Amino acid sequence: MPASLLPCPALRVHVHASHVHVQVKQEWEVHASLKHPNIIQAYLGMEDAAGVRLFMEYAGDSDAYSYINAKQRLSLREDDARQLVYDVLMALLYMHNQV
Repeated sequence: MPASLLPCPALRVHVHASHVHVQVKQEWEVHASLKHPNIIQAYLGMEDAAGVRLFMEYAGDSDAYSYINAKQRLSLREDDARQLVYDVLMALLYMHNQV
């Protein structure tokens, strides 16, 4: 993990049932294996008595939700919408090809 990316946010997941714990672990392993510019990078998963902590790349205001919300006030142009949909579809295609 490059030092320039630290500190990164940690998402705390409270896992009480063992079947949920297995699901979270499997999903995390899949996410950590994905390497694509349009997918947030997963770095580290840590487990303790309080739950699971997931360390991921920090997107700042560059995530799709923030982008759409900011543009919603001004109106999202067609070419911006086209690029956004293209980026999402490329990430989705990448994920489907990893199976």
